[in-house]
Amino acid sequence: MAKTFLQRNESYYERIIREAEKSPHAENYQKVSTALKKLVEITGKLRKPKYKMTPEEYENLTNCYKEVETACEEYAQKKDTFGDFEKKRSGIVGDILKVVKKDLGVLVKCNPLEPGSLSEIMGKSRVHTIVLDKDTIKVTGAAQSSRYPISFKSGKKGFFTPKTYFNQDPEFKNAVDLYDGYFRNFPEECLKKLELLKTDEEFQKEFSRFVQEQPLRYVGCYKAPAKDNLIHLATLLGMGQSKEEVTTFFELNTRSFERFVDFTNELIGVANRRRIMNTTGIKKGDSISSRNCAMTEVAKMLKCRKILADSVPMKIVIGEEEIEGVFMENAEGSDINHLAKGDKLLIANSDSFESPEALQQIIDLQVLDFICGNTDRHRGNLFYKFEGDKPGKIKLVGIQGIDNDCAFGVLDFKKDRHMHLTHPEDMKYISKSMLFHLSQLTEERLKLNLSHYEISDEQIQAVWDRVGMVKKAVEKGLIREIDKDHWEKNPLNETKYWNNYLAKMQGMAEDCKEKYFRVNETDKKKIKYAKEVNSAIDVMMKNEDKIAALREQMKNAKSMIFDSSEYKLMAASFEEIEKITKDIKENYPNYKDAPDDKIDALREAYVKMGVTTDKYITLKKLVPATGIGEKRLDFAKGLRDFASDTLEELGYTFEKEKAEEVLETEKDDEMEL
Repeated sequence: MAKTFLQRNESYYERIIREAEKSPHAENYQKVSTALKKLVEITGKLRKPKYKMTPEEYENLTNCYKEVETACEEYAQKKDTFGDFEKKRSGIVGDILKVVKKDLGVLVKCNPLEPGSLSEIMGKSRVHTIVLDKDTIKVTGAAQSSRYPISFKSGKKGFFTPKTYFNQDPEFKNAVDLYDGYFRNFPEECLKKLELLKTDEEFQKEFSRFVQEQPLRYVGCYKAPAKDNLIHLATLLGMGQSKEEVTTFFELNTRSFERFVDFTNELIGVANRRRIMNTTGIKKGDSISSRNCAMTEVAKMLKCRKILADSVPMKIVIGEEEIEGVFMENAEGSDINHLAKGDKLLIANSDSFESPEALQQIIDLQVLDFICGNTDRHRGNLFYKFEGDKPGKIKLVGIQGIDNDCAFGVLDFKKDRHMHLTHPEDMKYISKSMLFHLSQLTEERLKLNLSHYEISDEQIQAVWDRVGMVKKAVEKGLIREIDKDHWEKNPLNETKYWNNYLAKMQGMAEDCKEKYFRVNETDKKKIKYAKEVNSAIDVMMKNEDKIAALREQMKNAKSMIFDSSEYKLMAASFEEIEKITKDIKENYPNYKDAPDDKIDALREAYVKMGVTTDKYITLKKLVPATGIGEKRLDFAKGLRDFASDTLEELGYTFEKEKAEEVLETEKDDEMEL
């Protein structure tokens, strides 16, 4: 009978338990644990931001810190007699000691008769303060998105961002007030609706749902469908009695329409921020920026800090002004949202991703994101570090996550699936290092280390619950412990992974193989990669009616005798779009929950259809007297327009004008024949 995962590793678990409980230093470690529990219990009672400690509370707190410090130092004194297990655990004790010493160093400098609040003391101990020259400081962005680029003498570079909070109540009001002057000449009904948008929560929800479900971005080829929806939105806001009336007004007042587009884009941003809050479980008033620091702290505890762009609390001083916020170090590697000519990702191939070190980092990030409840780890929130400079020699050696401010929500991750989060039953693997440090993590240590990052006790408890979910999945054999050697025996390109970060990497590898990021010299003139300006799945899934109409047209153009190779390729790419669209619709009622690999496959099918259709039109010589040939040409034109319109909505540029010029030339050639 085959053994379960637990049975196969029974001796390993027995050894870990035995070493932990019966090691010569178990008693010393227990002293550290007991002292830490006592300290966390006391700090939990004093953590209210404005609560002022009494002299007695201050003395008791200081003594508790000293007890933890003493217990850690006594444990460390035994290091010469440590076995392998204790050597690993000593690193954890060392981390606790660093935090305690830092806090204690500030604590003992307080006035014992008027110590102030614990929150203020923690802030002084864990926040870096730098002074900037107000005459040379540069600021990028504006208003709430202001960022200060900072470079240190050590060579470290990054951005300082002022502290921000989720505070949705005034956001619609601020947006409406910002553009108030645009609509003074609009009907009274419109002004009433805009006032309602500032304060009425139900109307705000209805409005948010509309802007999230409808394509409203007014760019490029997207203008036609967007304009219809913008006019409908203007009607909802009372800018006219009917769509026809609003359309006429905008046609006569182009400037007013342009201003309305700007106004709508501002409101889309507000609606999207609300969506993030609702899907992550982050509550109103919670700090956004400090969540980046909190994730860095958890990564430090789990010894995987390098997989995130480092973030620390920082206070900058400019003249007389002090600004609190976060410093995030620049991430290293390729950013798929900003690919420049010569970027190493553009000359990578599928073999470039067969890197044991990088793949281990990816599965570590998968666990870290789940534990922290980070629901927004899509491809664009990763940087990819490659080494080598020649095609075929490029290797992925590491990844770094950025934009971690959607973490530490409190939704029930046991029941619900959210955005890009990978649940334990889908993880498949966990590294030996990550499993060990998870096993040594305690709830008390989490509370101590996260106490300054404005993460509530409820949110920390949610982190601890998710730690338990991962451990349980390992115990059940759903997640297998591996080391780097695993990837030598089981290469990424030989195994299919679903619903996890390995699938994301496999998708990246396949994209490179199929030239998704780099196309050959012929295709390069037709399609170029650009940042997506809309939700890909929204754009592609609204095409069902067009697909059905094209299917009927394809039946009429079908030859019972002969299909050219160009026609087969074109038809096959269209059928692939049909197949994937149908699969997503049937299996994901809320299609936004479709996994990344399916969305990427559908996007790739549109890219392929754009190329194959254009080739069919430009290369095929049609015989004028052939009825089927004329029908096929019409069908190909419809496919080409369908592909180019969709690709441009996704942020690609498709040069269909050039294809039309080629067609005109071909018709002239036929007439000469």
